Amino acid sequence: MPFWLSQLQGEDPDLGARRVQADRDRAAGLLIRAAVTDTAITGQLLDSNVPMFDLLVAAAARTVTRWRQRRGQPTPAPLLALETHGRADAVVDDTDQDTSDAVDTTDTVGLLSAIYPLRVHSTDPHRVTAQLAAIPGAGIDYGLLRYLRADTAAALNSVPGPQLLLNYLGRADVGDAGTSVRLDRELLGGLPPLPEPNVAVRHELVIMATLLGSGDQQVLLTQWRALPDILSEPELTALQDLWNESLRECVA
Repeated sequence: MPFWLSQLQGEDPDLGARRVQADRDRAAGLLIRAAVTDTAITGQLLDSNVPMFDLLVAAAARTVTRWRQRRGQPTPAPLLALETHGRADAVVDDTDQDTSDAVDTTDTVGLLSAIYPLRVHSTDPHRVTAQLAAIPGAGIDYGLLRYLRADTAAALNSVPGPQLLLNYLGRADVGDAGTSVRLDRELLGGLPPLPEPNVAVRHELVIMATLLGSGDQQVLLTQWRALPDILSEPELTALQDLWNESLRECVA
């Protein structure tokens, strides 16, 4: 509990014109834009000895700091919300023996997700790796404390949460052969841009990242989501430029 409170407490200057209001802000109003990182930078990210997720965390922290410098704001350690797949069986299962009671989510249908806050104290990718490794319970226990215990939930809810959510979705192959994903344009045409338009918006900025391509031809694709009265389209574009600059610095 002290670890999670220490992440949330402290300065977190506004990224945009206002903070989200989950009781009235809905996904239907989101401005959604995509950005592609060129193959050269993507290749350097893939060749790095630092895991991709850690590099993206470092780049996001650099982007936030640069953005605040541009706005003339203080630059405390950036507070991010990190979303991971949430399948942490070894963390949840405290048994040391192979028993029938062991936690096993491999046959579970549906999306399991864990979201937790992190103050990124250094934007050096190697230090980010060390900081991520020190997170208790792989971040799983934050959700348990935040939503399943009344006493700890009250304390964690008493401080504002992170404004920026970063979610790395991994790699999606879209080639023509093998077992890669094939996109059916007719089916895609029938899908709404937002499957859940009435869901509450809980972060001022969301960055969804994935590696897209086939074989060695991979590019890093990011989708950026924000409400236009919080972050305008020109501001999103400026943030995307800072993001790409930050990625270059992380592999320089």
